Amino acid sequence: MSISLSCKLLCVSESAYCISTTASSGRFNPTNLNPKVTPSMQKQYDAVGWLSDPFVIVKSPVKIDPYIKIEACLVGEVSEGIIISFRGTLPPAATINSIADWIENIFYVNTVSNPYLPGEVHDGFLQAFLTMQADIQNAVQTLNPYGNKPLYITGHSKGGAMAPIAASYLKRRYNHNITNVITFAGPKPGNGDFANQYQYDFPNTTNYENYLDVVPFLPPGKLFIDLLAKFPLLPEVIKNLLLKAAAYDYEPVCTNNVQYIDSNGVIDNNPIYSNGLIRFGEILEKLTEGTPGVQQIADAHHLTCGYRYIQGVCQGTVCRS
Repeated sequence: MSISLSCKLLCVSESAYCISTTASSGRFNPTNLNPKVTPSMQKQYDAVGWLSDPFVIVKSPVKIDPYIKIEACLVGEVSEGIIISFRGTLPPAATINSIADWIENIFYVNTVSNPYLPGEVHDGFLQAFLTMQADIQNAVQTLNPYGNKPLYITGHSKGGAMAPIAASYLKRRYNHNITNVITFAGPKPGNGDFANQYQYDFPNTTNYENYLDVVPFLPPGKLFIDLLAKFPLLPEVIKNLLLKAAAYDYEPVCTNNVQYIDSNGVIDNNPIYSNGLIRFGEILEKLTEGTPGVQQIADAHHLTCGYRYIQGVCQGTVCRS
């Protein structure tokens, strides 16, 4: 059974987590880059079908200590073309890199403009991309010097928000012809002006979202902020951050191309799932179940074997024993 392009991009997005925070930019090899690569991650890396070891790019964010390497992506070639894949947020842990990554996501939530982007985008996601953009451009030129190969941009979680920002920037600054953008569990990258122009520039973007995954709702728009502010268990400090975020007018991109994975791990495009209030209501209901419900919400975000994203997208082609 052949592996679809969407499945390959999911596997690339998971493979980006193989990049160690102590790594240096260069050609990628997971066996000598990160000692914590799991058998599932190795399966997914192998399933991509790289034509050669991809480039790994690891950088420090502009606004944080230069020795904290929390920005990372892969740039490599497969039979379908060139792939740029942005790593998502590091898993929560008591390490300086993980803490810095979460600070960038939460506290740089204000939107900012850039001469190569329409509208305004999330400050933290933009800075994360800008630290890597020159190296990304060099890698793409090395792999595709004549600009004649298809170019795909992808990412999971934080990487899923950086992908639309990168596509818009690379199109405008370097005149790249982006073939497609496919994201997994991506947060909102910017405001309504950015979303509207992005829809015009990249109408075929596909966003995969999963039952109980809260990340695609973040940063929340005004409707969800009003709803969340009424949730009795929400700490005041979080409510205050939400109210601050309301002014930034965050909107999702390409909502007409969302592929929703239901509770059975099946892609279900029933129009009912386009109603964010219904889906978010399911998440709030799970929160009332305490620890078991919280664990299910956390599990809903994973790309690895045994979870719904890869079950729905890859349909048994990668995780078979």
